Amino acid sequence: KWYNSTILSGSIAAGTSYTPAVSTAGVYAYFVTQRVNNCNSPAAKVTLTIYALPVEPLVSDVTHCASSQAAVLYAGGTKVIQWYSDSLLLSSINTGNLYSFNVGSEGIFDYYLTQSDPITTCVSNTAKLTLTHYRPATPVALDQSACFGSNVAPLTASGKNIRWFTDAQLSNLVSTN
Repeated sequence: KWYNSTILSGSIAAGTSYTPAVSTAGVYAYFVTQRVNNCNSPAAKVTLTIYALPVEPLVSDVTHCASSQAAVLYAGGTKVIQWYSDSLLLSSINTGNLYSFNVGSEGIFDYYLTQSDPITTCVSNTAKLTLTHYRPATPVALDQSACFGSNVAPLTASGKNIRWFTDAQLSNLVSTN
């Protein structure tokens, strides 16, 4: 028989196994005896430890502009952070707080993260991080020509937040509008 107190009164189950119904993390003690030839054995103590889940990783959605720089995503946590590309957590893509990679195409990408405790092996609930990766369209601008000494018409471009540079590396900004 199974008991939940050392005084062995009021058994809670009978048989070779018992599945306790516990709803919170904690340490629970159970006691089990056997009866042979109408005689009870001393009780054996069984300890059940239910560990709390780690908190899910702390994440914030990210908007990333296409550039030569890799996208760097961050998740806060003090345990082992695991990154997945699918909500079923089948495709692991990274381990750690940082995930750095080159994004190939424009779009919205969801990543799913868990945090696990290496001591208890418990895994947190899943956190979702959304990466919005965009590439603004190239502004429309037309070449112009003029004769030396004549008035040169302003160069024009259509688009949003136009910025003018004098070099292809886009390091020498000369005008914005």
